[in-house]
Amino acid sequence: MLITIVNETQFKLQSNNTPAQTEMKFSSNEQQDKDSLNETASTAGGNVEGVPSGTPGRGERNKENESAAVQLSSSSPPSRSLVSRILARARSPNDLLDHTEPFSQLWIVLSNVYGELVIVLMMALCLAEVMDTPVPLLSLQGIFLMYLYVGSIAVIIGIYIWVLFDSCASLNGTRTGIDDVEIGGTSITRFGSLKRAHISRARTAPTSFYIRVGALLFGLATLVFNGLEMAMHSMMQGAECLSDVVFAHPVLHGLFTFLQMHFLFVNSQVLVERFGLAARFGFTHLAATNIAVWARLVIWDSAQEWTYFVYLAQRGSQTSASTLNLRGFPGSLTRHSRDLLVDSTPEDGSIFKPYRPISNEQISQVIALQECLNTNTLGQLWTSSLPFLYPFIVQFSLIAAAVTFVMGQNVGRSRVPLKQKFHGGKDLTSHARVGCDGSSKGLFLGILCMVAGIVVILIFLVVREDEHFSTVTLSWLTCGTLIGILALSGLMTSTGLIQIRQMPVVTRAPAALDSLLSNVAIFGVQLYSIFTIVVCACSLALLEAETEDGEENEDSSFSFGTSENGGEAQEGNARQTRGRHIMLLSASILQLIQCFAQSTLIAETSRRSCITRFQMLAKPGRQVITFLLFSNAVLWAFDTVITQNWISQELQLRFFGVLVWGILSRIGLPLLIFYRFHSCVLLLEAWNKCYRTPRGEHPLN
Repeated sequence: MLITIVNETQFKLQSNNTPAQTEMKFSSNEQQDKDSLNETASTAGGNVEGVPSGTPGRGERNKENESAAVQLSSSSPPSRSLVSRILARARSPNDLLDHTEPFSQLWIVLSNVYGELVIVLMMALCLAEVMDTPVPLLSLQGIFLMYLYVGSIAVIIGIYIWVLFDSCASLNGTRTGIDDVEIGGTSITRFGSLKRAHISRARTAPTSFYIRVGALLFGLATLVFNGLEMAMHSMMQGAECLSDVVFAHPVLHGLFTFLQMHFLFVNSQVLVERFGLAARFGFTHLAATNIAVWARLVIWDSAQEWTYFVYLAQRGSQTSASTLNLRGFPGSLTRHSRDLLVDSTPEDGSIFKPYRPISNEQISQVIALQECLNTNTLGQLWTSSLPFLYPFIVQFSLIAAAVTFVMGQNVGRSRVPLKQKFHGGKDLTSHARVGCDGSSKGLFLGILCMVAGIVVILIFLVVREDEHFSTVTLSWLTCGTLIGILALSGLMTSTGLIQIRQMPVVTRAPAALDSLLSNVAIFGVQLYSIFTIVVCACSLALLEAETEDGEENEDSSFSFGTSENGGEAQEGNARQTRGRHIMLLSASILQLIQCFAQSTLIAETSRRSCITRFQMLAKPGRQVITFLLFSNAVLWAFDTVITQNWISQELQLRFFGVLVWGILSRIGLPLLIFYRFHSCVLLLEAWNKCYRTPRGEHPLN
């Protein structure tokens, strides 16, 4: 303990250069000295990324510490008690709470409760409208959506206004006040509110550049969706079927998306140091709005499709283009109407009426709304584009919600040590050349894998509407390609787990944003894969039982001289169905295994780096990382185009039904697609950072 205190005191003496100034600080303000020691202890905890050039060696530092101890023996004040030192170290330098703000914990809890309340309220209002209730469609959620959009737009514009005030204050000669804020002191400016509204651009939170580029691309797809919806409303005939509130939704959603795109791309690395209570509630409102938009899409679209499916099953097929046809539903999924026994008397016999899980009034509302939206060509284009644009909308909402949530958690962290290196610091990226050394084999193997995947995607897009091309053949082609890519990726990942352990651990802490996004994405992979495994396993068991029953019936049919044509046809169909289930089961199991192995590899690469010359020349694991970068890119495109199509989900739809699988797929599949994108981001960062030495350092011999 004594050596640690001496080392910390020596660090302060090196920065102040005179022991007299240090003695004056000890006698003038003991509390400030306590905070200084606390920050110095956290900063001097050991730099695992390499010792910066110009710092003294271990022997020189020990000699300087001994001389500092001799100088301080006569001038330093009496040592504090053990309890005071423990309390000083117990308080984290990254304390979330600003002690000048009263009831901080209360407001943090209230902001979290507010975010949860917004999400639950959106789900409740959507269910109240789409279920068989007398509530008109788009009445309650229409008003609540306007509140969410207007509130989010106001939050972003408010932040920009405070940034403008901050910039004006810094340009008007108040740099001293701003510098004081940067070191944790008080700001003396003519804008009194800047003390609680200052936004630090000097210290940045670890938001990846590739994540921000992805948010920009996904936001563009969301804007395309909003633009189609606005064009549909502008050319709609018979607009009296929709209220004025519904017309405002695409406009507000587009404005909210555009402002949020700019905010995420430009200011997502900003730490809000002192923004008061409004910042916590503002960021919570932004995160809750993004999650609420996703929840609303899941509930609304699933319920609309289920209602329209019941309508087609009861009324028969329609000649006009329906919502299910526009979204690519196979016609074989429409079942016949079921009968329900409502009355039975011995005189007139049993009376059957069609079984209707949804009332005629609710069906009439849904059909009227769908016919109103699909009256023109733009409306049909908007409806048919929803399955393709929906994953992009969800991925943008997920990134925006995660970034704003992390920014809300960082509000008030004004005492971040200035020498603390965040994950992905500039000294690891800006002073090394980018080359493909040690990655040529993985590069060309990944390119070959990507070419094969692109060819299959193009074939699927061309022949999916061709009636002469068998859907069974198309299913075998797509599923076989997926199995091949996943199997090769799994083998390469296993090899990488062995090779990557040749690099030492540098304990580079993963970013909170990356950890949050990874956990959410892995949950989606598990959700989609496990439910698919359940479908295939149960279906194979049922097919096996039906096969045994068929063999017994076949023995009895021979005794009556029944023809064998019908039995052979049924047996052939059973073999095809069994083969499709086996292929889908294999793909789902491989997807789970590859996901777990790849997540482990990414976690290992985030903690390791090359520090010796041999490691810099050998670059262990870089071939694997390069291949996985290409394979995840082609899997992202594969899942976006093929897996999200209803034709590829026919087996799951037949097993669970339109309603249940519609909800499951709208939750799990976008997260599965996002997992591939986020894996590309993390692998690209590992490819850049794990095989570089820090700035000004040379590899060890």
